[in-house]
Amino acid sequence: MFTEWQKRIHEMWISVSVPDGGFSVGPEAGCPRVGYVVAARPGYERILDSHASAADLRESIENFLVERAAPGRIVGGWHNPATGRIHLDVCVIARSRSAALALALARHQFAVFDLARSVVIRVPDVLGQDEPAQSALLSSTGLRG
Repeated sequence: MFTEWQKRIHEMWISVSVPDGGFSVGPEAGCPRVGYVVAARPGYERILDSHASAADLRESIENFLVERAAPGRIVGGWHNPATGRIHLDVCVIARSRSAALALALARHQFAVFDLARSVVIRVPDVLGQDEPAQSALLSSTGLRG
C-alpha cells in the first residue's frame, strides 16, 4: 500500500517522464495556482537523466531539495525536451511575468512556468534580445540598475 507521499512522488515522476512535463509542489499538500515559478538560485538544483526512476526523484527531493527549501519556496521539476534531462529546483513564485523572466535571466535559467495558464515560458525568447533590452528588463524589477 502506498503512503500519501509515495503517491505524490509517483505522480511527480509520471509528470516529468514526458518531454516538457513538470510539477510544482510545496511543503504542504499543494502549490499556489497563480504566479510564475522560477528557480530560487543556482546551486539549489539537481539534474537527472530522463531514465531516472521514481526512487531517484524521491531521493533527490528528500535528500537535497527539501533541506534547502525555506518558507515561501517550493520544489519544481521540468523535463527539458531539448536535452531530455529532468531539472529539479528549489523555486520561488514571482507575481509577474516580467519579474519571473528577469529572475530567470539573471539566474541563467531555461524557462519559467506560468501557474495560471499551465504553460512553460522559455527564457531563450528573452535572450534573443540585445543587451540594452535585457538590462532594461532587469532594471525594471530592481535586479540590475
